[in-house]
Amino acid sequence: FAGSGIDKQALIELSNFLKLDNVTFLDYVKKTEDLWEDHHALILPSRFEGLPLAIIEAMAQGRFAIASKAGGNTELIVDNESGFLGDANTKGMDEALEKAYSRVKDWKEISRNAFRQIQKLYPEKPEKNFANTVHRSIYASNKTISVIIPTYNRAELVNGAIQSVLNQTYKDVQLIIADDGSTDNTEAVIAKYPSVTYLKLTHGGQAHARNEGYKHITGAYVATLDSDDRWDPSFLEKSLNILEESNLDFVFSNWMQETKDDIWIERFKICKVLEPILSKTHDKVVELNSQTLRALYLTGCPSPSSSLLIRKSSFNTRWCSDYNIADDWCMLMDIIFKQISKAAFSREILWHKKIDGKNIYDGKIHKLIVKELLVEDMSKLFLRFESHFSEEEKHKLRLVLSQNYMQYSYLEFRDRKYFSSLENFLRATWYDKNVGIFATKQFFRKLSVAF
Repeated sequence: FAGSGIDKQALIELSNFLKLDNVTFLDYVKKTEDLWEDHHALILPSRFEGLPLAIIEAMAQGRFAIASKAGGNTELIVDNESGFLGDANTKGMDEALEKAYSRVKDWKEISRNAFRQIQKLYPEKPEKNFANTVHRSIYASNKTISVIIPTYNRAELVNGAIQSVLNQTYKDVQLIIADDGSTDNTEAVIAKYPSVTYLKLTHGGQAHARNEGYKHITGAYVATLDSDDRWDPSFLEKSLNILEESNLDFVFSNWMQETKDDIWIERFKICKVLEPILSKTHDKVVELNSQTLRALYLTGCPSPSSSLLIRKSSFNTRWCSDYNIADDWCMLMDIIFKQISKAAFSREILWHKKIDGKNIYDGKIHKLIVKELLVEDMSKLFLRFESHFSEEEKHKLRLVLSQNYMQYSYLEFRDRKYFSSLENFLRATWYDKNVGIFATKQFFRKLSVAF
């Protein structure tokens, strides 16, 4: 018997009275997976019942049930296939137990059937589905898209970003400007737009600005546009159509990106993270299930903030302010790795990114990107989500981190920062010793050639 409550002591006394020596009483077990680690099946001899959560929990852990035909038990269990059923009386339960014992050699297969059966009947995260249903019922008429533009000392550029929002073909838009403590004439520029919600903040970084803007949103959808970027007029309308058509959590779009040489490049054509998916399909819109999203965002982020439209009910987080660059990557990993999510991307070019030397990512030299994003931020992501990773995901990310640390070690060695180079070499070896061994062999091979 597992559990606690007013009946436990009575059952213990009954067991003693009947002089039973094969009955064990467990206390309340907080985690169902701990309970089922050492037990084969659930016996539930109810005379009357609703739809028992105990059976759902057992089947979800890959354990079958021996139960009466009371209540909703027959909706969950297929007799002799995913469990055993008997009439709701003593004789019926005796017969169900005998059926179970006669097939003891098949218990593993019956347990697998129980697991597959419950997967068909119940989603993995029913509470999320229920919450989303309630949310969408309440806000069914709310089709507003809340747009946050974080900005800092970009008075000469923010006007263009605002105009690209106001020129959208989709008009039900709430626009919030989160001014991250600008010291130029940004406030005077925003004053020209009385319909815009303007937040004058103390300087705290881009994630801080976005999070402050989020506190003021009223829409059922959220998008953020960097103040140096520009959306095409159909960006919001097309993104929302994709999002709603397949009931997705978020959607992102392809873009043109300016280089330091004033050349514009289609970003998806050089996006290594998306390359495996793009090579397999020519679809204009590509949907991504939970498993694909986990693989895609584990070691990279193909969707900067300006590319995204996110359903508000899917937000289980905010932008992560303790990161150098990866605040939006961390936010998306919270959505992807802490709940079952669906998304999509569009190949169509729906926005443009300009480079002005102040960009958090594109405005930095390669070595700083390696240091701040690929080493420091990715290390924080590993620690933040380690408990949500599978063993395979942990291994893959450790390998990538090892390679990143090795790359930074080389860059520091090249710049004659030998102590830092050695420190990062050791970290690379700690994450994956094979990378360290390979790099050491390569070093000595080149050294022997030089001499």
